[in-house]
Amino acid sequence: MDQGQDSQDTFSQEDHQVAYIFDPDQDENTRHQRPSKRRRVAKGPKKGAKTADEPPLFVPLFNGAEKTDFVKLRQRKFEESWGLIDQRIQNILRESNSATLEEVTKFVASAETECAGQIPSAFVITGPNIASQDLLFQQLSESLQQSVGGKFVRLKSSEAVTLKAALKKTIREAMASVGDEENDDLQVGNSQDTRRYLDYDLEALEVYIRPLKCEHVFVAFQDSEGFDSSLLSDLITLFQ
Repeated sequence: MDQGQDSQDTFSQEDHQVAYIFDPDQDENTRHQRPSKRRRVAKGPKKGAKTADEPPLFVPLFNGAEKTDFVKLRQRKFEESWGLIDQRIQNILRESNSATLEEVTKFVASAETECAGQIPSAFVITGPNIASQDLLFQQLSESLQQSVGGKFVRLKSSEAVTLKAALKKTIREAMASVGDEENDDLQVGNSQDTRRYLDYDLEALEVYIRPLKCEHVFVAFQDSEGFDSSLLSDLITLFQ
C-alpha cells in the first residue's frame, strides 16, 4: 500500500467527536470554509432554437456522396410539407376537444354562484390517449384565460412530489416571468414597494395578481391519480 493510500485511511481526532467547539479566535486557516454561493451564469440558447451553421438531421444519400446543400434542401422541403400536414392534424384535434372546452367554460361560469365558500372542482375524463392530453390542457389554458381572464396552472405528479414543490410550481407558473428559477425567492410589487417572498409562499401570488384584477387561478392536476392523497388534501387546505 503506497503512502497516498495511507494518508487517505488516516483519520483525525475530529472524525470521531460527537460535538465541536466554536472558537471565534481560532485561526482563519483552520476553520471550515463556508461554501461559496452558486454563481449565476448566462442561460444558453433555447433547446428548440436552430442556428444557420447547424448540420442537417438527414443522412447524406449515395453512401455519403450527396452534397450538404442538397441534404439541407431535402430536410427543408420535408419540414415544409410536414408542417402543413401537422397543422391539419392539430386543427382536427382542436375541433375534437371543443365539446369538452365548452362544458368546462359553462362549469366555471356557474361555479361562482353554486360553490360559494368552496373551491369549485371537476373531473375531466380524457381517456387512455395520453399523447392528446397536452393539447387539451393547452386549449383549457387558452380558453379559460380568454373567457374569464384568470391564471392557469398545470401540475403533474412527477413535478409535484412534495408540498413545497407543488406550491413552488403553482406560484412560479402563475407568475410566469417574475423571479429567477435559480433563486429561492421572488420580488413582487412596484418599484416603490417591493418585497421578497419565498417561492413557495402563496402570499406572493396574492400580491402579484391583486393589481391585475385577476379573480381566479385555475389549477389543473393533469394526472390526478398519480398524486398522493395527503398531498392533495394539504394543497386544497392551503388554496382555500
